[in-house]
Amino acid sequence: MNLDAPPYDNQQSVFSAYFNFSDPCYLKGFFVGAGLTFLLTNSTIQRAIVRGTVNLMSVVQGGVEEVKEQIKDIKSEMSQKE
Repeated sequence: MNLDAPPYDNQQSVFSAYFNFSDPCYLKGFFVGAGLTFLLTNSTIQRAIVRGTVNLMSVVQGGVEEVKEQIKDIKSEMSQKE
């Protein structure tokens, strides 16, 4: 193994090997990353994400409390039958 040779085949520069603008996967990743960056740094969208997360957590917490109450009722009914 030749340690002096660059790790890429075509003897490309490091810049062109890292930033392959003609590769469709690179362009797709670039635009997805740019879009996510825009969405996550937009304050209106941040507020909507936080509001949605809080609502989701409230629904989950309410569901857990309902299950706990049903289990308590079932235990109470079972103890009354004995």
